[in-house]
Amino acid sequence: MSFLSKYNHMVKVRTGDGRDVHLLNNLFSGASDIISEEAFAAFQGAEATGTMDRGRLSESAEDYLHERGLLWAEPKAEEEFIRAAARTYADRDGIAAGIGGGQYGIITSLHCNLACPYCFQRTNADICGFFTPRLVDLALKAIETSEEPVAKQLNGKRTLPKISITGGEPLLPNRHNLETLDYLIDQLVQRGWPFSITSNGTELERFAATRANPDQCRNLQVTLDGPRTVHDGRRHYRGGKPSFDKIAAGVDAALSSGWQITLRVNLDLHNVIHLPELAEFVEERGWCAYEKFSAYVSPVTDHGALNGEEDWSDEADLLETLLTVVDQAPQVRRVFSIQHFRGFNYVEHILVKRTPRFPVIWRCEAVTGMYIFDPSGDVHVCLEAVGNPAWRIGRYDPELSIDQTGFRRWSDRNVLSIDHCRDCKVRFVCAGGCTLESFHKPNEKCCMPFLREMEIAWHYFAKHSPELFP
Repeated sequence: MSFLSKYNHMVKVRTGDGRDVHLLNNLFSGASDIISEEAFAAFQGAEATGTMDRGRLSESAEDYLHERGLLWAEPKAEEEFIRAAARTYADRDGIAAGIGGGQYGIITSLHCNLACPYCFQRTNADICGFFTPRLVDLALKAIETSEEPVAKQLNGKRTLPKISITGGEPLLPNRHNLETLDYLIDQLVQRGWPFSITSNGTELERFAATRANPDQCRNLQVTLDGPRTVHDGRRHYRGGKPSFDKIAAGVDAALSSGWQITLRVNLDLHNVIHLPELAEFVEERGWCAYEKFSAYVSPVTDHGALNGEEDWSDEADLLETLLTVVDQAPQVRRVFSIQHFRGFNYVEHILVKRTPRFPVIWRCEAVTGMYIFDPSGDVHVCLEAVGNPAWRIGRYDPELSIDQTGFRRWSDRNVLSIDHCRDCKVRFVCAGGCTLESFHKPNEKCCMPFLREMEIAWHYFAKHSPELFP
């Protein structure tokens, strides 16, 4: 008798060239195999008991599936292996993140000139004030302090921390903000630290005309939420004035000046059907001709019931609708990446990139040590928590001081410590859900429909890329 891995996921698909394919995928190891119809039926029959009787599979097939971690010889062998392996993966992630340079965020302010209905910062938009040159110096000193332990491990070799500059809107044109932003960028360039800027794009044209693109800038991200009428209904100025044309002119100017531009679309069921029009606009504008241009769509999510009156859709429903749109309008796929759907991205890695994703222990940077510095002198680990002192993990003014109790509230939450995740087959893909959401909803499971997303993705690739299923 053999014991089934509790992370096995079985899917039957029909390929675009008319073949029925039976898939067996392990959601811990990433092992993925096409198996026979008989083996598929044997696994289906064994799921109820979790055991596979000897003789149901050929000896060679059974040996192979044991090697792949899809079958186990002892009932507790898999969990013992996973406990040890998961800790190794967790240590690996921490070491790799440190050696590659830590991730840090600087919030210039929470002020913004737009009034987007889904913005998680909209209730905090006018608090915290603005960053100052003094706070820039303190934040950069705090980053250097944070990087020192890694430098010691590397025998004094300095890492290059990665800095994300955001807000609010970091390019707001008041003199105080722009002088501080210039000072911050100059300091980062002097240190050779790579950085990115996330902007709504409304002030990008002026910024690109007054500031040369430094080599250290990895990308400058702006957002368009659809063609002109759709975007202006969602991302307009506080007084209702449209912003689409202003942002498009900014992208033109930035690309012409050599800036690396990433275009984001915050996607939900209200604007997904308008993606073909936006893709046509992007292509007609000539942005795709620039080597330094890329674009992606990302589902809008609410991690804290912060905007409870909004209509938040199931991400799997949104993915299904998106792929239907892509079928009908190939220009969408030419322009936009859709990798920010976690279940879809998981399957795409296996089939297209041929490199299964490692098991995920933590959900995001918020629980792996990313520090975010706000204008109040507080240190946070989650962008959506900025502005709320209850969720901070320390201070950097007058010097870096981390509250370990506050920090562990975030860092101790992972798939190995969450009780309701222990028996979930998708836990090493989901990573336990959003930590901030769990704070706001302590008695609820923060689950996402990633298993259904995966099944949608398997069927999509089988239909459109049958050559991936030999």
